[in-house]
Amino acid sequence: MKSPNGSVLVAGACATAALTGATLASNAIGLTRLDLPWMLGTSVTADRRLARAAGWTLHAFNGVALARGYRAVWRRAGVGPNARRGALLGLVHGLASLGYMAAAPRVHPRPAVAGLRPFAPTAYGPAWIPAMVFGHMLYGAVFGACVAQEEASAARAGADASDRATTPRAQGGIGRPTVVVTPSARLST
Repeated sequence: MKSPNGSVLVAGACATAALTGATLASNAIGLTRLDLPWMLGTSVTADRRLARAAGWTLHAFNGVALARGYRAVWRRAGVGPNARRGALLGLVHGLASLGYMAAAPRVHPRPAVAGLRPFAPTAYGPAWIPAMVFGHMLYGAVFGACVAQEEASAARAGADASDRATTPRAQGGIGRPTVVVTPSARLST
């Protein structure tokens, strides 16, 4: 059985992959021109060759690290994860990301290199705002569904182990007849 932290990190990686796929698809069909890995990479290095790799690394790290934050929110609220709760938390996350994008041109160390623009509905493409919010909702939904599935599997495994521990075992082995003797059984001669 996986550790709870391990399953959260795996679920975070799956959710990050879903968000990344949605972002790349949005860029490919022209809904957005926002290049998040480039923006992240140029925030830590001025070297254009390293910026892309650094950005993808930061993007992956953030996605997996934020999974622990999502899990902590659910624990604090006393609710279990699922896709619907994940999408709702992703909506909040997406709106917070829009807040960051509004501030990014003023706080990013190299805004011109990163391609940052003043916040506007079409600053990064015709549908960049809905695409960004949808991507974060997708992240949350995938994460919530993965963690809920893992917890359900762990609960079933725990119940199966408990059943095996309380069920009397018969003596015998593979290919041997099994006889279970109970205290009420008597021999007649």
